[in-house]
Amino acid sequence: MATFLPFPSAHTARHLTKFSAGCVAPFEMPKDQRHHCWSKCNLNQFISGDHCIGFSISSRNLDPKKSTLQQRKFRLYAAVEHANVAEPEDFNSKDWRNSASKKLSAIYVFTRPYALKATILSAITISLLPVETMADLSLFLMGLVKGLVPVTLMHIYSVGLNQVYDIEIDKINKPYLPLASGELSEAEVISLTIGSAATSFAMALMFQSQPLIWGLLAFFSVTSAYSVNLPFLRWKRSALMAAFYILSERTFIFPITLFLHMQTYALGKPAVFTRPLVFYLVSMFFNNVVIALFKDIPDTDGDKKDGVKSLSLLIGKERVYWLCISLLLTGYGVAMVMGAMLSTIYTKLYIVVGHGILAFLLWQRAQNIDLTSNSESHSFYLYIFKLQIYQYIFFPFAR
Repeated sequence: MATFLPFPSAHTARHLTKFSAGCVAPFEMPKDQRHHCWSKCNLNQFISGDHCIGFSISSRNLDPKKSTLQQRKFRLYAAVEHANVAEPEDFNSKDWRNSASKKLSAIYVFTRPYALKATILSAITISLLPVETMADLSLFLMGLVKGLVPVTLMHIYSVGLNQVYDIEIDKINKPYLPLASGELSEAEVISLTIGSAATSFAMALMFQSQPLIWGLLAFFSVTSAYSVNLPFLRWKRSALMAAFYILSERTFIFPITLFLHMQTYALGKPAVFTRPLVFYLVSMFFNNVVIALFKDIPDTDGDKKDGVKSLSLLIGKERVYWLCISLLLTGYGVAMVMGAMLSTIYTKLYIVVGHGILAFLLWQRAQNIDLTSNSESHSFYLYIFKLQIYQYIFFPFAR
């Protein structure tokens, strides 16, 4: 702790000098703060620029009346100990850490976390589908990592490209996104987007997994066609082509790529479409049609301004909403029928009862949505993603 002592002098200190460990530094006490020093017997903080440094002062041997009458100005010497002083480097370090933390948080939001989590969990689920024996499990982890990382990077390319070309729409529909809000610059987002795609391809080529290489090329192609604003592209302007993009990417390209990567590359088996994969593809068909249609309900304001002809603008939000609920309930019903055809009673009950619970939860939540509120519509859209994630736990048991 630093202790102040009065030190009369003919030379008045005009500025607070830089403190360093073990030094003695003079400074001038402003007249209007002297009463606080004398009456409170301590100076809690001395402020220099943006920095606050803690001190204490002893009242021992001080005569307040004499000092205030005889001196208009006085000097204090502060014996500053190293442990109590914040050096400029410390403040710079804190600023750097805060800046880095904000940047990482912006990058996390940039990846669209709800879709990123769904991508990772679905990749794990799909990779489990070819596994049939304990020997397969010993090869599972390495095959999963080699497939999951490139696919996740391609997902980042997909959301990054969409944000680059949708920046004006996002300023209306999704102003919280880091590019639309200015938390990330356009150069930073483009670097992240291109870097993710390049790293994804480089890893696939390094692993020499043919299903992964061709699957990533297909993924890259349809994603670019959906977002890039060039003649015959920008599929998102058409409700039909937007639905085709999501169905082709999420229902066929993504799962079949990972399934064949795991089955042929990691496990060394011949390519065969198994019952669990068929169950997954049929169930995800309904889910992804719903996602393709529902995603535009909370985005109608920006879509209308940009000339995007979504189904929500063509026939109205309410009709699209109930169409989505009907399709999702139908999908759960089909899954229950397929589950009832499985071989063991335990898997039958697990699949049938589980999808029945999902249907009940969906119907209960669907009754209380205000479609005039974009925030409520978006919240329900995220809820559909949650139900899809819950559904992933059923597929590995559909044998």
